[in-house]
Amino acid sequence: MRIRKKLQLFLVPAKVTCDRTVELEEMGRILDESAGVDKVLEQILLDINGEGPRKKTGRNGVTAEQVLRLGLLRKRHELSYRELATATNDSISMRQFLNLAPGQGLKKSAIQGNLKKVKETTWAVSNTQLTPRKK
Repeated sequence: MRIRKKLQLFLVPAKVTCDRTVELEEMGRILDESAGVDKVLEQILLDINGEGPRKKTGRNGVTAEQVLRLGLLRKRHELSYRELATATNDSISMRQFLNLAPGQGLKKSAIQGNLKKVKETTWAVSNTQLTPRKK
């Protein structure tokens, strides 16, 4: 029987199965299992905080892990900051890859500001450190 509209939405979004989702899940698994991820995240945190957090009030910003994952998405999919902002707010699989909370969105200026703060040397370290842990 068909109805006009659903009265209640699902609490958990449906699992999306496409090539990009599989790729992002694999990238996430490699990051989670990487032996050098802690060192890279610490360096990114130093880069984006500068001389340390300026104030202890206000909304929490983007995490170092999210900045790393945003940088990987931008490089892998060759996206502009605007395209990346649109994709992260639109794509379920990208939101899951970035560990965004429900309702949390990222603006172009926040993405650009954070990614530009990460030094080239930090990205170079990430290229050498982010390898899967040996079992």
